[in-house]
Amino acid sequence: MAEPNVTGWAAAGGVLILAIIASAALGDAWYFLAGVMAGLGLLAGMRSSTPSN
Repeated sequence: MAEPNVTGWAAAGGVLILAIIASAALGDAWYFLAGVMAGLGLLAGMRSSTPSN
């Protein structure tokens, strides 16, 4: 079973990639910023919900 942090980084990375594609296709930086914030929020949520040792 993979570590929660690895899963969090993978999810955040996926969201970030989608945000980059969306910003490139739509030509709007707000989608990129929203994706970054969503990724960081998701990562922070996963890290806080999982007890660290």
